[in-house]
Amino acid sequence: MASGAEASAAGLEGTIRVAVAVTPAPGEASEVELAVPTGSTVAEVLLLARVSIEGPVGIWGKAVDRDAPVTAGDRVEIYRPLPVDAKEARRRRAAEQRKAAIAARAAKGR
Repeated sequence: MASGAEASAAGLEGTIRVAVAVTPAPGEASEVELAVPTGSTVAEVLLLARVSIEGPVGIWGKAVDRDAPVTAGDRVEIYRPLPVDAKEARRRRAAEQRKAAIAARAAKGR
């Protein structure tokens, strides 16, 4: 029988597999899979993955605290702030479309 250290290293007992996904900037993304001790928290997973990016975190798209436990197969994600609030971006696009429609109607009326 393998010792505890050998079993953990081999992923046989006491460890689970999780993924860590990071997008530090637009167009940059990385995902790494690693074995972590059973009972690890999101913060511990990020430490083991050597990820030091601050910001909100989640598991499979659901926001969680950094002290939340992870389970086998989880994907820990670090979210970066949006450059523009989604609602504000929608308002801006709608305003631009209204201006374009008004200009098009005015040009037809000439």
